[in-house]
Amino acid sequence: MKEVIERFTCRDDDGQTYDVLKRQNISTYQPISGPPRRVKGTIDFVLSNGMHLNASDDETEFTIVQTDKKIRKY
Repeated sequence: MKEVIERFTCRDDDGQTYDVLKRQNISTYQPISGPPRRVKGTIDFVLSNGMHLNASDDETEFTIVQTDKKIRKY
C-alpha cells in the first residue's frame, strides 16, 4: 500500500504549477507473536493526476516521465 507522506507544489519554466505527492510503500508485517508492524519501503513521486516523476538526488528538481518536462520545487 502506498501512503502519501508529503505534498508540495512545483513549477516549470513557463510558470505552470504542479501538485506533487511523495509516496512511500508501507507493508504490514505480522510476526509469529506480537502485534502487526508497519514496515516502510521505497519512496516515489507522482503528480496529483497520477503521472510519474523522476527526482533529483536532493528532491528539488523532477522530470515528468511521460512528457520529459522539468519542474522544480518552490
